[in-house]
Amino acid sequence: MRDLYEAELRRLHESAQEFAEAYPEQAGMLNLADVKDRDPYIERLLEGMAYLTAQIRSHIEDDIPEISETLLNHLWPHFLRPYPSATIMEFEPKKGLLQSPQCLARGTRVMSDLVGDPDEGKVQCRFRTTAPVVLNPLRIASLELDEPSGGGTRFRLGFRTDPGIDVGDLDLAALKIHLKADPALAL
Repeated sequence: MRDLYEAELRRLHESAQEFAEAYPEQAGMLNLADVKDRDPYIERLLEGMAYLTAQIRSHIEDDIPEISETLLNHLWPHFLRPYPSATIMEFEPKKGLLQSPQCLARGTRVMSDLVGDPDEGKVQCRFRTTAPVVLNPLRIASLELDEPSGGGTRFRLGFRTDPGIDVGDLDLAALKIHLKADPALAL
């Protein structure tokens, strides 16, 4: 700690000399130019700064995570906060089984398909829904892209239902659809 303190004090004295050369009028008021004639209050101030800076350098060199953690909390607060596993699920009704909309309550446990390397053993992931999910008895049957003369891209989804289900009876106002593609292929 003493070496760090002395190095910081030396650096502050050198900076004071540079300041005195660049701004002699202001440095004259603080007596920064001549070491022997320095104001004792300014000297104590420089020593205090050297002490505080040496402590900070000591923490950084000791690799104590307090400083980097505090800095990360200010610059990127979401980085250090725990975030549970999350995914987007596709619910596909089995043919003929779902005849009307059904609601999965918030917190419903959902199991994934088996995932992983067959040699290392596959696992099944467990998730819970974070909001109510309405399952409608329909499937996406087609997608048409249209590029109107005004610019942009518009797409039209076509849905298919099982026989005996009227799409007009379904409330599709809150239908949730997730669109994803590789950036090179995205619309």
